[in-house]
Amino acid sequence: MNNVIVSQIDLPTLFNNNYFYIPDYQRGYSWENEHRQALLDDILSTQKHLTDSQYKHFMGTIVAVNKQDEKNYDIVDGQQRLTTIILLIHSFVTVFENILKPDEIDRLNNLYLYRNNKQVFQSGLQEEILADVLSRSLYSQQAKIKQDQNIIDAINQFIIFFNSKRFNSENGENILKPHEFLNILENKLGFIFFVPKTSKTAGRMFEVINNRGKNLSELDKIKNYFVYIAEDENYDKFLKKINNKWGTILRNIQEAGFETIQEENEFLRSAWIVFGSPIKKNSYKVYQSLKDKTHNKKIRSRYCSDFFDFLVFSSQSLSNLFQAKLDKNKPYSKLDSLYEKLSVNLNINKSSMLPLVLSVFAITDSKDNFHVELLELIEIFNFRYYILQIANRNDSNQADLLKWAHWLYTKKDENGNSFSEPDLKALLIAFLSTKTKDKQFIEKLATHPEEETDFYRNWNRGLLFLLSRYELDLRITKDKRKTYSLKEIIPKRQKIKTNNHSEREHIWSKEFNPANMNISVPKTNLTYLIEFNKKRLGNFTLLSRSENSVNYHLPILNKMEIYRNSDYMLNKKLVEIAEEYFSYVKHEENFSYKGVNFKGAQGQDVLNYSVFLDIWESKLINFALKEWAVPNLNSNNARNSQVEINSFKYKELKPCGEKIYKLID
Repeated sequence: MNNVIVSQIDLPTLFNNNYFYIPDYQRGYSWENEHRQALLDDILSTQKHLTDSQYKHFMGTIVAVNKQDEKNYDIVDGQQRLTTIILLIHSFVTVFENILKPDEIDRLNNLYLYRNNKQVFQSGLQEEILADVLSRSLYSQQAKIKQDQNIIDAINQFIIFFNSKRFNSENGENILKPHEFLNILENKLGFIFFVPKTSKTAGRMFEVINNRGKNLSELDKIKNYFVYIAEDENYDKFLKKINNKWGTILRNIQEAGFETIQEENEFLRSAWIVFGSPIKKNSYKVYQSLKDKTHNKKIRSRYCSDFFDFLVFSSQSLSNLFQAKLDKNKPYSKLDSLYEKLSVNLNINKSSMLPLVLSVFAITDSKDNFHVELLELIEIFNFRYYILQIANRNDSNQADLLKWAHWLYTKKDENGNSFSEPDLKALLIAFLSTKTKDKQFIEKLATHPEEETDFYRNWNRGLLFLLSRYELDLRITKDKRKTYSLKEIIPKRQKIKTNNHSEREHIWSKEFNPANMNISVPKTNLTYLIEFNKKRLGNFTLLSRSENSVNYHLPILNKMEIYRNSDYMLNKKLVEIAEEYFSYVKHEENFSYKGVNFKGAQGQDVLNYSVFLDIWESKLINFALKEWAVPNLNSNNARNSQVEINSFKYKELKPCGEKIYKLID
């Protein structure tokens, strides 16, 4: 075998008269701060070799395919590195444009950025954001999706870097001059540029390069396999479809909030369960499962193309679902309201229910009654069984849900019998009726005082969801002519919380302990009752972040004035209950308020507040029973249980026994 000598080329040689394009099927720009900092560290490490004309720091291999003519290339491997370098050069020119000579700026722009009125480096998936950034029109905006935000973050990181003391030290020590940095960038970095002779070879290389030695998501591997199949079988129609639509898949799922590799894999697993196989263990290795399923070359390309189409459709369905938001300036839409509620519901727990959601979207039209009925049932199911945590960790019933999703899509069950929308509806209702009875539902919300459940700590997102749904219901009840949005109440996932951000508010402050602790009621009973009240469901409402941060420590009755002026209908309802209850107890000989004995007890505040929170907890649970009631199979009407909470035996001045609620017909 003859020896092959491969030499490194520098950056100007790589870009000389060449144009580079990142195909849509490639992943968007995924490098974050630490990756870019590592690149900067590599570049700076070569500073000590500035005088060594032979030295080059190896930056990796760029693999590209010649698609149009010899100067236009699609990048197969190395796109993250090249994108970062282009953003770095752009930032360099931006910061030092008053120092660099005009002809030097023209040279850099012409070589790396714009040439003959054409962008030298383009990304199909991120064409718009990259063009905006390179034209200096977008530096500080918040992008809608993660890969676009990474580009904005890169520009800002590099601008901060070029404005740092390394380039602008006041005492002049260890300063790196702009022309020295440019010398490193253009003369001390070495690349291997490899262009396969045929696109079929490139397809094989694409799968091998991108599947080995990298932390790729299963979605990436699937994309690589699709490209390989299309190239290997000369399936031009499929390849064109991948190139045109893969970026759409990525953008859709990111718009739906699936941003991390784990979330991408969750989307892919759910789609495979519906389309390919309901066996859970196979869904964790979709790439291998797909290869196993398509070992027969006669069906391989057609099957892959059909699965690709399903991924496109599913991603669009999730984008529509998770971006749904009612507009107060537009008429109320029942479908958008359902999508809004379901999307917020699924953001708490989606892994078990997502295959069913995708299957329903695939089989039913949005105007179809079954579309609405089944999605409503899924929303009820997820709250009653998963969000309320009736399901245990060894959830054996998840396998049934996955099978039902696959059966609905394929229109037949595991025995080959016909399976359709009415069959799924019957199975869901039967499951809810037997596995999530109202008794179990209530006991998850009406925590017994002897239990250790802390709703603030142990039911964080579920609690916020329940309170927000009740707030929405109260707003709608007050004025049915207006359109109200759940997403205006419950906060989205975001790094920085605003002052309008809804937060869970302790009605009975965690820091507040009543002064009246002299006892006819045993002190131990009062102590446990105080701690219980701080953790229970009935001790919570909503406040904006700004209100909560100032008033969280106040006693209950002092908070009523805050609640009275709050924008939240929950708090106005609380004030109504407080005024009615505390007006009542002033006139009852067995109750007291502010100094009048409660059967001789000096812990009267504790007892009065406990009764007040019992009333509020009853309201919350009764709302939940109504909102997530299980419908009857032959009717959309549901039997609504009602409950009354009594957390303490007030007449006996001691804790309740096993049950603290009473069902009311």
